[in-house]
Parts: sequence; structure tokens; C-alpha cells
Amino acid sequence: MSLQKTLMEQSDRNTATVAGNLNRSFVKLVFDRLLMPDDHRRFILKWNKVINEQDVWALHLTRAVCQSGGLVHRRKNKFLVPKKHHTLLSDEKVGELYTLLFKAYFTEYNCAYGDRMPALVCVQHTFPYIVYRLGEIAKKYQTIEELEREILLPAVRKEVTAAISSSYLKMEWILCRRILEPLEEFGLLECKRRHHKGYSEIEAVRKTDLYDRFIRYEW
Repeated sequence: MSLQKTLMEQSDRNTATVAGNLNRSFVKLVFDRLLMPDDHRRFILKWNKVINEQDVWALHLTRAVCQSGGLVHRRKNKFLVPKKHHTLLSDEKVGELYTLLFKAYFTEYNCAYGDRMPALVCVQHTFPYIVYRLGEIAKKYQTIEELEREILLPAVRKEVTAAISSSYLKMEWILCRRILEPLEEFGLLECKRRHHKGYSEIEAVRKTDLYDRFIRYEW
């Protein structure tokens, strides 16, 4: 399911709420098309008599990232895809679309949104360095402890440590939610996990083949 494609299909209909979210009729249309585990779909339907955008986090996140990066914009009561981006939905442009989404997520979207952890903008602002270091050291699996020492600049590590010292937070949670899990979603990292009852946590990561094909450095 492509949010942009569906918005283009529905361009003659109202798709935005006054608050700036996708409206319920559009959310229902997309929800029926979304690929998701059956148990997750049943959970959403069980706890929501009507489904709003934020009840479907994957859709809400996609809209927020696309809007942050200018891939969709709101005009009065509609979300629209800018004409210059219409061609991005063709198979020939998939790499360009991927690049724009990557840049939108890590440079325009607020990665702290929704995870209930401190803003710690220092992490997102030094993301190019983090990605560079991952490319250098993650050819083989690296543990979270190893990554903590290697991918954060000393000043950033100090700021993160100070922010979590008086809370329930752990350094590994910041690394996983803000860096490793998003990069895994983009297919740039492969994660090895420890599985517990009801949840799992990242134990180690290594870069994928796509990482070296996608990431380039210019000095």
C-alpha cells in the first residue's frame, strides 16, 4: 500500500480533518488495504469502535514522515501529493522515492515523536556521523554495548547519559528506538534479537548489502 498512490486516487475527495490528520473515511480505506499481521488487525478492531489515524500507528507515522519531507502536503481539507512527486510512484523511480523517504525520516521528521523519551536532538543532529561509524564497524555483528562506545560522539554520549541517569531509561533503548530499529526498517541493518515472553530486544546488529549500495560519503 502506498499512501501517496491512495491520496492521488482520492484527490477529488476530502481526506484531512480540521486537526490535520487523515479523516476516518480515508483511514478505513487504507486500513482495509494495509498488510499487517492478523492478530494486530484484530487488536485494533477490538479496541476501537471507529478507527482514527493515530489508532493505526504505521499509517500515522507514514503520513507524518511524508508530510515532513514534502512528499505530501495539506491544503484545506485535503492531503495532496505535489505534482513534482507524482512520477515517484513508478517502478523506475523506486530508488529516488526510497532516498527521499530516508532523508525525510532522519533529517526532517522528529525522531523523538511518539516514543515518550527525552528529545535528545543531539542524536538526530549527529546522525551522519552515526551512519558513517556503523558502516565502518558493523561489517560483522556488533553488540549494543560495543555500538554505544563507537557510534556516539563523546559529547553526545555524555548528554544522553546525563538525560537518562535519573530515569528508568537505558542507553540501549535510545540506540534501538532512534537509530537501529529505523535503520532496520529501511533494510540497512540486520538485527539479532533476544526473545522473551511477549517481546524481543536487539542484541547485536550488522549492516546489510543494501547499506553499501545506498550510503555514500563525500569529503
